[in-house]
Amino acid sequence: MRYKTVYEIYSFICNMCFVLFLLSQFIYMYQNIDDVDKIMSVFYLAGPFIVNMFKMLAVYRKFDEIKILMKKLNNTVFQPKCEQHLEIAFNQKKFHKIFFHLCLYLGLQTYLLFYLCFFLNDDMVTPAQGWFPFDYTRSPYFEMVYIFQNAVILWNTVNIVNVDVFCAAFMMQIGMQCDYLCTTLNNLNLFRVKNGTLTQMDKQDVVKENDACFSSVMLENLIVCIQHHRDIKRIANEIESILRIGVFILFCGGGVIICSGLFQLSTASIGSMQSIMLVFYTISMLTDQFVYCGFGNNVIEKVFKLNLKRNLNMRKYAGCTI
Repeated sequence: MRYKTVYEIYSFICNMCFVLFLLSQFIYMYQNIDDVDKIMSVFYLAGPFIVNMFKMLAVYRKFDEIKILMKKLNNTVFQPKCEQHLEIAFNQKKFHKIFFHLCLYLGLQTYLLFYLCFFLNDDMVTPAQGWFPFDYTRSPYFEMVYIFQNAVILWNTVNIVNVDVFCAAFMMQIGMQCDYLCTTLNNLNLFRVKNGTLTQMDKQDVVKENDACFSSVMLENLIVCIQHHRDIKRIANEIESILRIGVFILFCGGGVIICSGLFQLSTASIGSMQSIMLVFYTISMLTDQFVYCGFGNNVIEKVFKLNLKRNLNMRKYAGCTI
């Protein structure tokens, strides 16, 4: 890989900053173990860091499998084979782009409000409570801590968005393949097998039901569709294997994070900058959960439609000996 050394240095620096930030939070919580307010004021920020760290590790563990999976998805069987397939792919790409920008907006808007809450404060307060081996209220230590915490929080925000949108893309891929197969089954007579792959025929070459070769062409097409269906199931199982630990971690920690955010919201003044920030924070955390709930349900719905459409469309070829 090009620039491997640069990437490794960058990863090391980012991970060290990540660990130092969390260490500061943990020591602060331990020192104030009997004060619920202080613990919650730290945990609503430390919680997403902890969950994101374990989620990243869970995905990174499967990095080799992800690379193999992405090569498989470039196989011809998963590529669009007609204009309708291309339209489905274009709509999915457009939706994924909109979804990414929505998540990025929520994350950066929350960060901006979080930053302004402390920037506009007259007191010398850091963005996150924490323990430091020096008096951070004195200059230049205060400025160093302030810049460090803001940089780490911004990095974590962008990281959460990228990991979740990346995982969502895999689930969208399953749904898109189901849409491809539905479209193919609905127009099975418009295709023909060439080199083991379905290819759309020209209008003048479309096989009609009264043609002598109709049954053999449909049989070949159907065999390829069945193989495509099996490949979709295999890919879906591989994606589930990659994501399941990360999703489990997210749902275990996500509930606690949302509760801690709502607790902070209940103590904030209505209409204040902090309350607005906490509303955006809660929406962002709920969106984090929605990524897997929403796209997971979408896959289930498309699989159901695929089975229903397959059964319905076979009636069109009732006279075919396949």
